[in-house]
Amino acid sequence: MNYKSLMKSCMEVICLLCQLLENDLCKNVKVEKSSECDTALSLALLEVLKNTRVSIEKLLVMVSS
Repeated sequence: MNYKSLMKSCMEVICLLCQLLENDLCKNVKVEKSSECDTALSLALLEVLKNTRVSIEKLLVMVSS
């Protein structure tokens, strides 16, 4: 894998994660939470997506240095 393809793949993942975060946040605002389980899963998913995005950004900084 070369540098250009790595950058492209990382940017695609970041864009996808941002879209997922936006969709999940919009869905949670529009729909009332029906159970504590749904709330816990939504919060866990948001945390996983956020940490994945942060990790990819750190990888990009390391690679570009």
